[in-house]
Amino acid sequence: MDEIKVAVLGCEKEPKTELIKNLTGNFRSVKLGGMNTDIDIGYTTANGRRLYLFGGTREERKRFFEEVLPAGIDLGIVVVDSSKGISPEDKELIEEMKERNMPCMVFLNDKKETELHSFGRTIVHGSAWNKESANRLRDFLTKAT
Repeated sequence: MDEIKVAVLGCEKEPKTELIKNLTGNFRSVKLGGMNTDIDIGYTTANGRRLYLFGGTREERKRFFEEVLPAGIDLGIVVVDSSKGISPEDKELIEEMKERNMPCMVFLNDKKETELHSFGRTIVHGSAWNKESANRLRDFLTKAT
């Protein structure tokens, strides 16, 4: 079975965790040796492909890039609060992904949004808290990646 490995990163923890929970249904938060915070891990199958998601925090980003990404991440998703816009930290994260030649997508998270809207392959607007929006994102990821 074809596999897609996705890193879900961003400044705020809650939307990333909710997004992984709603995208996968198979979710665990684990502490890796020597890390100060947990890493969120989830997986699911859609459209004949297995989708693995790994959520990292801003505090552990350096170690996340050095130890998790070399395992073969296919896509990075930067979760951004749509009411605040892209912060300097988000821009820095996107630039770091570009420097590492890692394809990346911006997920504009909106608690009130029930639909999923894509603007090409790099910008998606939806809700980490809405299961239907997450299901559409899962289908989008497994078809477009």
